[in-house]
Amino acid sequence: MYIPLGYAQVNLMWTGTAVPLGAQTTFAVKSPSGATPADVFEQVNTSIEDAALTASLSNEVGITSILVKLGPNSIGASGEFGTSHTGEVGAQTVPPQVALLARKFTQAGGKSGSGRWFLPGLIESAVSGAGIISQTFMGDYFTQHLEFLTSLSVSEFPMYLLHGGEGGLLGPLEVTSLVPQQKVATQRRRLR
Repeated sequence: MYIPLGYAQVNLMWTGTAVPLGAQTTFAVKSPSGATPADVFEQVNTSIEDAALTASLSNEVGITSILVKLGPNSIGASGEFGTSHTGEVGAQTVPPQVALLARKFTQAGGKSGSGRWFLPGLIESAVSGAGIISQTFMGDYFTQHLEFLTSLSVSEFPMYLLHGGEGGLLGPLEVTSLVPQQKVATQRRRLR
């Protein structure tokens, strides 16, 4: 991903028994002039707490560090910072390749004006055999994602899409909504 000057890529680093190989949730934020990786980390960490982002996930997963890379790619500073945001539901999770999918939308719309993010740690009892998340948990996920996006937006670090690439036609686009999907996302791994 190309990271322009004034923006940062953020990776939430997940660990736990439900993600034996680890997992990452990746997004970008706009960072004010003079912001350091530690400044971005502090705001993202605060937004996770404000939104109780992991409250409806299994206690078998947690965010244990946050990686921040400032743009531009070639010279921007980076840092990985330890944290602790463990899921709060004491229940077994779905398999590691299954996650909550949230869609990132911008004013531009269309495929290039949207993105995705994934959160591991859904609890097994909240997901039907057809892969549909229960209404109870969906309400929690909607509230948590809205509060997370709002917390970033009211700070000086709003969430952005960087799909435009270096010299891209769209350029960075502010994420205006972060919408959890009721059907779980799955990842097929190639076996070689």
